[in-house]
Amino acid sequence: MRKDILDIIRNEVPSIIKDLICKEFQAIRDNISELEKSIKYIGDKYDDIMKSISVASEDTKCLKTVNSSLRSDFKDMQNKISTIEHDFAKQEQWVRQQNVEIVGVPEKSNECLIDILTKIAEKAGHKL
Repeated sequence: MRKDILDIIRNEVPSIIKDLICKEFQAIRDNISELEKSIKYIGDKYDDIMKSISVASEDTKCLKTVNSSLRSDFKDMQNKISTIEHDFAKQEQWVRQQNVEIVGVPEKSNECLIDILTKIAEKAGHKL
């Protein structure tokens, strides 16, 4: 009987060990499969992030170019405004130099400059 038990154990133990090893390997395979899925998911997300960064980088380059152009245009406009203001001031000075100031004639409200000039011209002996 002891021999029968040993024979049964010899016959059954390899089968039991094989089943245990198969179950453990299957669990390991399942874990590896899950890890592969996770790695693929992370890789896909990484690719998406890299694409987003690339697009953002291109947008930033474009915005920097536009910003540089706008700054240049702004400086040009400031220079033009400065030139126009200077020219305007010179013209105002020139216009003031060409003005005639009549001294000694009292100022009245609603007076007509043409009438006053005509009267002054008549008194001076000139016709307008």
